[in-house]
Amino acid sequence: MAAHQQELDEIMEKMDVEKQRQQANLHQKLLERKKRRQEAQQRKQEREMAKELLEQKKELAEVRTQHVSNFMISN
Repeated sequence: MAAHQQELDEIMEKMDVEKQRQQANLHQKLLERKKRRQEAQQRKQEREMAKELLEQKKELAEVRTQHVSNFMISN
């Protein structure tokens, strides 16, 4: 009976170790996924900011061109 109990205890211990290993792996995968999502969001924001900056530069160039045209016409 004691041998049987010891065998059950060993099986339970192995199951606990395996469960902890699986939980650690899952936690690591979740952290990696979160990091990838954050990096993707960062890249998206950088692209949007670059696009906005280009748009602002284009608008500024148009305003300057219009200003120069108006100045030339008035003189």
